Amino acid sequence: KLFERESVYVEELRESGVEWNEAPESAALANMRVKDIVRTDVELIPQTMPLPELMKAFLHSRVFYFFVGDAEGRLLGVIDLHDLKDAMADPDLADPSIANLIIAGDLIREIPSVTPDEPLSSVNEKLWLRDLGWLPVVESLSSSRFVGMVTRRDLLGAFDREALRNSHLFARVSRRDLSGGREVDYFE
Repeated sequence: KLFERESVYVEELRESGVEWNEAPESAALANMRVKDIVRTDVELIPQTMPLPELMKAFLHSRVFYFFVGDAEGRLLGVIDLHDLKDAMADPDLADPSIANLIIAGDLIREIPSVTPDEPLSSVNEKLWLRDLGWLPVVESLSSSRFVGMVTRRDLLGAFDREALRNSHLFARVSRRDLSGGREVDYFE
């Protein structure tokens, strides 16, 4: 990408006489926005939640992570169930007086976030770059006010719906074979 604008595959198609502008998948994802697929039924847990309550919340939930926020609803980070298991390996935490001193804010880690007006192509890059299954959605990167989340599954579902709605994702391209003069069809 540093030296060539297009991939070697696109260049090879162009040299063979097939014009390739942009993958339809990219165009579909670029036109759709986070606000089209955001899940707003996700809650923030307070950063002040003590460790024993946090453990109960995980036990009574089907999720593997919680988003943690402050009193104003700003996203501070995420706690993954695996991170909590690592913290629980500390034998000192068997003492309730010590366990109650640890709060959710002590266990969070940062995670990239997206905004409602961001294109799904950007979300796709962020999800795959860090191999995540979900991303938090905030009103703006400067305010960090939590809105909800998007998941890889929702992204793929939106793309599938868009593909079905716009059947132009399957195009027939023809060119003349230079050696024998016959026509070759490609289905994209």
